[in-house]
Amino acid sequence: MSAAGPPRPPHGRPKAGGQVPSGSRPPVGGGAQAPLRGDPTSALPPLRHATLPPSAREAAGLRLGYREAGSPAHPALVMLHGIGSNSSGYRNQLHDLSDRFRMVSWDAPGYGESAGFADEAPTVDDYADAVLGLLDALGIDRAHIVGSSLGALFAAKLAAVHPHRVRSIALSAPATGFGCRAPEEARAHVQGRIDDFDRLGAAGLARERAAKLVAADASPEVLAIARDLVGSINRAGYVRTARVLGSANIMLDAPLIKAPTLIMVGRLDRITPLAECAGPIHAAIPHSRLEVLDGVAHLLKLEAPQRVNSLLTEFFLAPA
Repeated sequence: MSAAGPPRPPHGRPKAGGQVPSGSRPPVGGGAQAPLRGDPTSALPPLRHATLPPSAREAAGLRLGYREAGSPAHPALVMLHGIGSNSSGYRNQLHDLSDRFRMVSWDAPGYGESAGFADEAPTVDDYADAVLGLLDALGIDRAHIVGSSLGALFAAKLAAVHPHRVRSIALSAPATGFGCRAPEEARAHVQGRIDDFDRLGAAGLARERAAKLVAADASPEVLAIARDLVGSINRAGYVRTARVLGSANIMLDAPLIKAPTLIMVGRLDRITPLAECAGPIHAAIPHSRLEVLDGVAHLLKLEAPQRVNSLLTEFFLAPA
């Protein structure tokens, strides 16, 4: 898919179907194009905890871990990580965007310091409901939502089902879910992930897969963080999200999304490639905007934090 698109004003949101290559304009605030690599070692705010109200699925209520930065007076920006990550993966966004947004990065159920679902086969709706519960617990009425990879499934579901709680969304290296594939392919994918974890463990998965998440010329610091993130997962949380990935289908939610939507993907992404994931999702979401970032792969927020942060700031603060 070409990165060229119809002309549009240099600021604000594009017309429906607009697609713009990253680097076609300076970052917010003017000046030269932000460098490809940023500082991956930004300091992290401490973990906090919130207990969600009991629900029909979780009688005791879930205790979720999250990180927060910025003033509660700022617009809320809530970030949802992928299957091999946790709240610390958004370290650069927490650090760099907190002067303009109330930044919240969660540990998904079963990740980091968040309790896992009791149900061994939760659905994408359950994770979206947990996001909604966290918004309620933090007193956030409406938020900008960022979802990376698997987290994009949760962000899309939330925007489709609870549009009144979502200002706009950004889907970074979005997964489509295997619910759009043949059932036997979906089952094989899920079982393959579980078998790999049982064979290698989290540390082994990190050694085998982290380098596939980033570009070949990624800095040693970025690669080390990617390994740490994958190495931090636990089996119970990973198995549940693998099952969600096997059953979810973002293409069912995409046409229902009314919120302004930014889609970002690295041109070198081999995990959720442009042609198979971001491209079709962009085509299915009305009025969405697609940004293709050259020189980076799957972990955009770590590989190119300055470019990602500029895109998020411009998009979320643009006039409707």
